[in-house]
Amino acid sequence: MVSAFQSLVPKWEAEKGLVLMQIQDVAENMSLEEGKAFYYRLINLAKGKALPNREDPYEWITYDTFAAMRAVDEHLTKDVLQDAILCVEAQVDEARNQCVGMGTLLKQRYKEGGVR
Repeated sequence: MVSAFQSLVPKWEAEKGLVLMQIQDVAENMSLEEGKAFYYRLINLAKGKALPNREDPYEWITYDTFAAMRAVDEHLTKDVLQDAILCVEAQVDEARNQCVGMGTLLKQRYKEGGVR
């Protein structure tokens, strides 16, 4: 039998993917330091360690999505969040700015894809 959480994971994965793509678009126009601050703010919201600014859609969507997931299954939510954090950390890695050739670019893109 499929648990309530397992039936919702595809929906949440899709939402996470859409939010991450939109966040990447916003962060792309920021400096590396601004991007780090932005991403780490969202990570704290996703972990439930901060409350969102309800005027900022990135904040409240991140907070509400992960809070709803935690309410169903905290352990699996931590697993999903860990994968999202891997992607976020790759986005603000200083090595990203040092990709000068196809090899280094592919290594960084592989890392950004959340591959451990």
